[in-house]
Amino acid sequence: MQALRELAQQKLSVPEAEAALPELQSDSAKALLALMQQPEPEAVPALLQRLPADVQADLQALDLKQQNLNPLRARVHLIHGQHDPLIPASQSVSLAAALPGAHSLTLADGLEHVSFSCSFGISRGA
Repeated sequence: MQALRELAQQKLSVPEAEAALPELQSDSAKALLALMQQPEPEAVPALLQRLPADVQADLQALDLKQQNLNPLRARVHLIHGQHDPLIPASQSVSLAAALPGAHSLTLADGLEHVSFSCSFGISRGA
């Protein structure tokens, strides 16, 4: 995750120069930043393809669709923002369908990716 380290170092060294950061970044860091800042879930597949191969491999290793979830015995509660700009809510819907045993899914209207705002509505599914 050299690109992420690079972004963090730049931000720490020049916190007020956020607008100038793109000129300081490698192509890998620019691709990662573009993915993190994009507002539309439909743009994610193309942006993922622009990431460095090692980052793509790390993300694929985290893909729960590639894992055997049958041994999982814990109760799982999924919470996902309906308008998450990075990971579509349909991913959690699919994951909930694939989970064995007891689980629940909460889709929160207004909740974004890694947002803990208290001003959102909730609809329960699965």
